[in-house]
Amino acid sequence: MDTAADRAASGIRALIASGDYGPGDRLPAERDLAQELGVSRPALREGIGRLRSGGVLDSRRGSGTYVGVADLDGVYDIRLRLEPLAAEKAARHRSPAELAEMEEVVGRMAAEIDDPDAFNILDARFHAFVAEASRSTVLVSTLEQLSELALLTRSVIATNRRFRVTSLTDVERVLGAIDRQHPKRAANAMERHIRAVRADYFSVVTGDRPAARGADG
Repeated sequence: MDTAADRAASGIRALIASGDYGPGDRLPAERDLAQELGVSRPALREGIGRLRSGGVLDSRRGSGTYVGVADLDGVYDIRLRLEPLAAEKAARHRSPAELAEMEEVVGRMAAEIDDPDAFNILDARFHAFVAEASRSTVLVSTLEQLSELALLTRSVIATNRRFRVTSLTDVERVLGAIDRQHPKRAANAMERHIRAVRADYFSVVTGDRPAARGADG
C-alpha cells in the first residue's frame, strides 16, 4: 500500500513532469506545497528526502528546495548497459518465488493500465524485482541509486495511455523470457524496452514523433 510519503513524492514528480517546475526552479514553501499535494508536512519532508537522495531535488540551507539538474540521457545510457544484464542474470538465477513476484506485479500493471501513477510505480517495482533476481548486489545497488531519476522520466510518459500499453507489452516480453529462463532473449527484450522508453521520453520533452519500435532480437 502506498504511504503518504509515496503520495508526496509522486505529487512532486508529477509537478516536475508536467513542466510546472524545471531544473533549477525553487519549489513552494513546505506549508504551501503540503497543502497543494494534500499531504501532511512530515510526509512531505519524507518524500522530499527520498527525492533528494535520488538526485531529483536539491535542498539548499537557508534557501529552500530546488529541482535538481540531472543528466537524464546519461541515466538511460547506464540503464541500457545494466538492465539488460540484470534481465539476463535473472533469467539464469530467478527462483520460483521471484518469478511469482514478477508475475504478480505485471498482472497489477495490466489491471492499473488506466491509472498512470499506479502503473508508473508498479513498472519501477518490476525493474527492481528483475535486479534482485539477478543475484548481483552491484547491479541492485547501482540501479537503486538511479531509481528516483528513472521514476521521474517514467512520470513524463506515463500520462500517455499509448505509451503505457506499449510499455506493458515490452515488460511482458521480458517476463516471458525470464519465465522460460532464456537469458539472451531476456536481455534483448529489456534492451528493447529501455530504448523504447528512452525514445518515448525524449519525444515528449522535445515534441518529436516517437521512434518506431523494432522487433525483438
